[in-house]
Amino acid sequence: MAFIQDNTDTYEEIKIPVPWGHIAGKWWGPKDIQPILAIHGFQDNACSFDPLAISLKKRNYSILCIDLPGHGFSSNYQKGVFYNLIWDGVYIIHRIVKHFGWNSKLTIIAHSLGGAMALNYASIFNENVQKMIALDCIAPVPDNISDVLQNFGNCIDKFLEFEETDNETLSYEYEDIRDMIMETRKNAFTSAALNTIMKRSVKPSDVEEDCYVYCRDPRLNYSQNTLMAKSDMLSLSSNVKCDILIIRAKNGVTFNEWADELLEMFKQNGCYVDVHTVFGNHYVHLNNHLAVLDHVLNFLKH
Repeated sequence: MAFIQDNTDTYEEIKIPVPWGHIAGKWWGPKDIQPILAIHGFQDNACSFDPLAISLKKRNYSILCIDLPGHGFSSNYQKGVFYNLIWDGVYIIHRIVKHFGWNSKLTIIAHSLGGAMALNYASIFNENVQKMIALDCIAPVPDNISDVLQNFGNCIDKFLEFEETDNETLSYEYEDIRDMIMETRKNAFTSAALNTIMKRSVKPSDVEEDCYVYCRDPRLNYSQNTLMAKSDMLSLSSNVKCDILIIRAKNGVTFNEWADELLEMFKQNGCYVDVHTVFGNHYVHLNNHLAVLDHVLNFLKH
């Protein structure tokens, strides 16, 4: 299959300067209004919101979909820097707010890991967020300390070992990267969804003809993304003041009893909370965005 390039006639490519390089993004819709900020999930990229962004743009909404560091067209962290994106997300979001000088409260739409990042931001900068839409995510999953003790040290060892290799420059045939993505996602993407996510998942190799580089920092495989017990997560999230829409996928992630406890706490704190379950898997917003579109539009108008 041939390499599919993005059609930049329908959005504006954005580069936000940061000390380690830049944060890339796709700005859909009017530039003279503050956009909805869209944050993708782990090892995805800004294209995961393309179907929703196109529909929102048609309704005169503005939406900025970013690539997280180490993902898509954004810069990787410097060598030696460890990824902990759920917490890194707080200053990543705040950097973007400061860069554009946004004065109005944020509306954030986020999927999976992005939802956990958004909730942490809404907890710490609770006066900055008006609305949060969480797609098949509700919060950072609380850690079991025994699992942390077993796995975290191993992640650090593998991270340090990786620094001694040259795997960051490996190139592949296009179809091989498609196969790798489908394997890691357990075939959860439709063919059309995979074509969409591939637009920012690869770029042509500078050294090997007809080969491509995977646009994802492989060090992400050795990151640790929570380090927070249930009591800490609930305590932090008790600061949230914004309206919240949670869209659960019927065949998506499992919401445990702590999730129900969290929702009840939001309601007791006076947050408007809207929860819907839609048919689909963890990537329903990309595979079939119409399943979530009306819920999103109704919430934005609330």
